[in-house]
Parts: sequence; C-alpha cells; structure tokens
Amino acid sequence: MLSVYGFVFIVVLFVLLFKSIVIVPRGYEYTVECLGRYKKTLKSGIHFLIPVIEAVGAKLSLMEQSFNLFLEDVSTKDEEVVQIDSILFYQIQNTVNATQSRDLKLDILNLIVPNIRAIVGQMNKDELISKQDIIYSELLNIIKEKMILMGIQVTRLEIKNVRPRDLF
Repeated sequence: MLSVYGFVFIVVLFVLLFKSIVIVPRGYEYTVECLGRYKKTLKSGIHFLIPVIEAVGAKLSLMEQSFNLFLEDVSTKDEEVVQIDSILFYQIQNTVNATQSRDLKLDILNLIVPNIRAIVGQMNKDELISKQDIIYSELLNIIKEKMILMGIQVTRLEIKNVRPRDLF
C-alpha cells in the first residue's frame, strides 16, 4: 500500500514528465529559455525539455501573416490631406531576431508609418491616387533591409484605399 508521500512523489513525477514533453506544430517555431536566457529554437515535431530549468519562451508562426495599417491624415506635396488604408503581408524568417521585440506589430508599424508619410509627402494628390505601385515599390525598397534585421520578410504591401479629406 502506498503512503501519502509515495502518492505525492508519483504525482510530481508525472507532472514533471508531462511538462518535459513539447510538441511543436507544423508551421511554428518555439524558442527555449534556460533559466530565462535564450538557449535554442525548436522546429516542428516532438521535443524533450529539462523541467523547471528549461521552458518555452516564444511561440511564433512561420506562416504568412497580415497586418492592417490605418493611417490618419497624411499630407501630400500640394498640402492636401488624405487617408491611406493598407495591408502588410509578412513572414517570420528568423525566430531569434523576431523575439527580440516586445511587441512585433508595434515595431513594424513604427517602421512603416514614417516611411509612408515621407513617400506620400513627396507626391501631390493626383499622383498619389494614380501611382500607388510607385508607393509600394519605394516603400518596399526602404523597409526590406530593416525588416530582415528584425527577422521578418515582407512578402507584399497592398494599398487598399486612398481617400481625400473631403470624403472622410
């Protein structure tokens, strides 16, 4: 017959065994932290960790993701105010670099918004509405290198809508 201590020992053993098994789904990567510090990256499949010492840090999807960018009141070269709605499609390429950010989407937004404002500020309203592909290509050239340093690959940027101020 098991004593209370034996029962507690068996329960703790099962909990530790259960915590040591990590299954990473396809299309994801997990980072492993050893006592709070980055140790390695887990690819898809089954992995075993040392309980209490190693823990899963970040769980990142490697699939293409989208992010809506809503810009309010962007001024053009002829001092017209327009509103631009766009969608950024990106994919995480390097999980270690991508986990260096506390809020990845906020960092992406802070990188893209000033560049869109700068590009739009060099165009007048008529050019802006008719030449959206130029905005796309210029912005992609500017941010591509910076995004790679963040561990992200920009797959495309689509401008959904450009509205003059009198239409909002």
